[in-house]
Amino acid sequence: MTIASKSYIAVYGKIKGFKNSHRAEIAKTYGPEKIFGLEDDSIVRADLSNKNADEHFRKVWVRIKGDIENSPLISAEAALVMLSTIENVERHHRGDLVHIQGRIQGIVFVAQIDTDGYGDQLWFPPSFKGAETGVWVEFSTRKAKRDFEELAQHSGKTLQEYILGGLRKKLESSKTEQGGGRKL
Repeated sequence: MTIASKSYIAVYGKIKGFKNSHRAEIAKTYGPEKIFGLEDDSIVRADLSNKNADEHFRKVWVRIKGDIENSPLISAEAALVMLSTIENVERHHRGDLVHIQGRIQGIVFVAQIDTDGYGDQLWFPPSFKGAETGVWVEFSTRKAKRDFEELAQHSGKTLQEYILGGLRKKLESSKTEQGGGRKL
């Protein structure tokens, strides 16, 4: 069995924690709503103070730490390929650190762990390895997503059909305004 097929915990033991410098940022902005959503649907995560966002990250970390520790190690190169759709990832990706890839609640993640056993980065790539045909839609709150799902349901469509239909109409009207183009 190669190291790449082993989990982080099997090779290195438990992750000690997550670096302070990135916790609030992940909780406020980059962490998916499904994992980092707040119980109060009326609060927009981006509006949290850094202190409150850091506290929220700590609560979520307790739930997800085991998923990360038990996920397989991947090479730094494989991690970079998966993260290629994320803007400025090269500034934070380090080839000399340990990388883990797995799923949390069905959402793909890549974690970067430093040599002291602390989480350094936690990414959730919207698409990777040739799967660039998807559309990433981010809602500011769970309530906003539920409201959108309700609109879709009233239209007799799934959320994905509703979103893609709206996007198709927008692109077609944009092409018409520009004097042509091909239909989707």
